Amino acid sequence: MGLAAGPDTSKLSLPYRKPYDWPALAAFFDARAVAGVERVEAGVYRRVVSSGGVPGLVEVSDTGSALEARVHGVAPASLFAQRLRDVFDTDAPVREIAAALSPEPLLAAQLKRTPGIRIPGAWDRFEMLVRAILGQQISVAAATTLAGRIAERYGQALPATLAAVSGLKRAFPPAARLMRARLETLGIAAARAATIRRVARAMHTGALAPDAAADRETLRQALMSIKGIGPWTAEYVLLRAIKDPDAFPAADLGLLKGATPDGADRPTPRQLERRSRAWQPWRAYAALLLWRRAASGA
Repeated sequence: MGLAAGPDTSKLSLPYRKPYDWPALAAFFDARAVAGVERVEAGVYRRVVSSGGVPGLVEVSDTGSALEARVHGVAPASLFAQRLRDVFDTDAPVREIAAALSPEPLLAAQLKRTPGIRIPGAWDRFEMLVRAILGQQISVAAATTLAGRIAERYGQALPATLAAVSGLKRAFPPAARLMRARLETLGIAAARAATIRRVARAMHTGALAPDAAADRETLRQALMSIKGIGPWTAEYVLLRAIKDPDAFPAADLGLLKGATPDGADRPTPRQLERRSRAWQPWRAYAALLLWRRAASGA
């Protein structure tokens, strides 16, 4: 159920291409929800957003033929229309993707179970970079906990009226707030804290400004030019934040597990990279399917 509409509430309807697996997408966000910043409850996704330095709230639910988005506290809602389409991947050519991936038996089986696969996008590219850095070699739950600590200390507070009815508290902080942040005091490893500060400075000064229109390899190299960002982090950011449909972090342990047929030896990252070329240009969707297979054990 959505929050009660007020004078500062506006609505958007976002039709999508069917099939569309809203429950799986909502579950993905739920498992990675940053405390105080976002939550999923009864099939409704809520998130603190910021426009022009003003924090507000977005909530999204599925009507069966479109996503309905309500924007509270920041206007107009149209400012968020493209971001919502990107985050929830409403325009994915699902039939074309399925045709490209179905020749691979493992992917075909997953597509049969979840034909409306979508790539969960990122609300903010800097935030996604930070979260990818936090996630290096630790669990999703641990990385999400650390992201919540960052938001709690450095994020801008949501107005009390919206906080009271949503259970959310803060927006994730912008790059400028983390350039000199003492992140080590939050339990973040010193090397990762230093990388986050480097990324924050690069984003704030414009030295690193991820742009979906830029060449994929240019973006990848720009990310990897920052000390502490390697191939896995770069590919994951391209997949989630830039929405590159062909991004594929082949060294990811979950992908390697998901790509292993029952009873077979696990492939090496190089072997999986070669194998994945048959899935181009939709390898990011293959990654989602393999992650799901790894998580389900099927």
